[in-house]
Amino acid sequence: MKNIATRSVVISCLALTLGGCTSPKVSVECSRGETGELEIHLVKNDRVNGFLSLRVWQKDAPSHLWDVNLGYFPTNQLVYGEIPLRTPRHFMRQIVPPPPQTPDLPEVGRPFYIAVSFQYDSTWPPSACAADALFKFRLKPDGDIETLGTIWHPWQMQTYSEKATEPKRKPQPAPGHVR
Repeated sequence: MKNIATRSVVISCLALTLGGCTSPKVSVECSRGETGELEIHLVKNDRVNGFLSLRVWQKDAPSHLWDVNLGYFPTNQLVYGEIPLRTPRHFMRQIVPPPPQTPDLPEVGRPFYIAVSFQYDSTWPPSACAADALFKFRLKPDGDIETLGTIWHPWQMQTYSEKATEPKRKPQPAPGHVR
């Protein structure tokens, strides 16, 4: 029994050493583009394989302003409300508002939230995992974007005093499904 436990500890340490012990990290940055559009920059470290979804909402709103399935789309920059063209291996799909509608901009002065879901591989036990991270911003009267901070990230060892309640997502039919 002791031999099995020792082997488990050695294998775990070896997996952490070989696989690296850095945690997957993501961040979201917002800025105004050259022509005034709201740009969303998705930043990840090498432990993150891709982004799965992005959701934007304001506190106490009945629904999301913009909800997009990113489907591992190979980009790190999005323009708010625009869906890039599909590639043979990747696609993005807008869920809210229903296409071809464009989302409303967040209200000036009111905080808005951006949540991203991302996929990463865990080192031990080896498996595919997903997590969410939540960020807070504010659209200033002059049109600039103010970053108000990270609300929640799975690997930051701190307690956040704010709870941001996300609107409920409505179930979506599978692509090609007819109701």
